[in-house]
Amino acid sequence: MWAVVFPLTLLALVIVFVMAIAKQRSFEEPVKAPPAQQNPTEQARADIRSTENKKVEPTPVPAPQTPTEIIAAAVSSFQTGNIERANNLLARVDLDKAGSQLGWELAGLLSENAKNRDEAIKIYSRGISAVPTASLYYRRALLNSVNEDPELAMKDFDEAIRRAPTDIVISNERLLFLIRIGRSMQVREEMENNSRNPGKTDASNWIFAKCALAMEDGNYKLAAELLAEARRAVDPRIFELILKNTAISSHMAHPEVMPFYIRNISPK
Repeated sequence: MWAVVFPLTLLALVIVFVMAIAKQRSFEEPVKAPPAQQNPTEQARADIRSTENKKVEPTPVPAPQTPTEIIAAAVSSFQTGNIERANNLLARVDLDKAGSQLGWELAGLLSENAKNRDEAIKIYSRGISAVPTASLYYRRALLNSVNEDPELAMKDFDEAIRRAPTDIVISNERLLFLIRIGRSMQVREEMENNSRNPGKTDASNWIFAKCALAMEDGNYKLAAELLAEARRAVDPRIFELILKNTAISSHMAHPEVMPFYIRNISPK
């Protein structure tokens, strides 16, 4: 009987001993808590704080390199009123080699801006020799008309309109110049010939000249109606440009024209 009881008793003691050791270790080892989930708002704030001290380098804008890029940048600077930068950029371009009508035109405009009309005329003349375009002839015509050289101005206007017959600004300013130098009859004849060839040019190409002729005839109501029609039909930038470059602005301010003009542009 002892042969059976003794092994069983020994086995039971071993089991109890092992369980006691396991229990003791469970008390000694700390229980690891599950990781706490951070509030999304707090996480966002932490992300922001982590980047606050980091210096963000601006993306460098590549400097213009080719003549075309430099001229485009100079034109942009001129349009935004940064005349100094426009001059500095254009100085980097050899216009004789670049063959850019836009470059020559900008060079002339910069001289005009500096009140150096004679130099501007020389620049436009050089540009015409290199790349003859309607725009360069037109620019030189404007200066010659201001310099009281009607024959040279007329030649340039005629060449400009020959190269760009549908250009609204050139068409109207050429006709208005003819009226200003006393050649209204020529304008009337050209308008009559144009009416016999519908579709040759757009009506907008004549509308300011018609206004000037109406003023010349003392028909102020018609002049006002034509001005109002021009304002509706022509791009606002072109409308303002023609007003600036010609005597149309004085026609608009005429006391016999302004009331009719306001009435025609007012909402019905």
